Amino acid sequence: MAVTESSRVVLVTAPATITKNTWAVARFRWVTLTVGTGDSCVVQDGFGNVIWQSLATATAAVTWSEETDFSKEPPVNGLICATLTSGTLYIYLR
Repeated sequence: MAVTESSRVVLVTAPATITKNTWAVARFRWVTLTVGTGDSCVVQDGFGNVIWQSLATATAAVTWSEETDFSKEPPVNGLICATLTSGTLYIYLR
């Protein structure tokens, strides 16, 4: 399954529309064990606007992790993981 939801964390393992509901996001975290240069993760709101993205800069197959605090941002209307070339995206909710 591409999206797994719990009350506080959403796990995404493939590009997918996560929700059309309004969510208060606390943090985005992208983790991959086999990153290559150019791997990326892009999250959009329900209107297609990019609200978070990460581009791997590693040049070899190494563990990559990037995390961004989103707790001060307003709630998001819909979530779409438009690009996820490797790994897992963790979306922590407030």
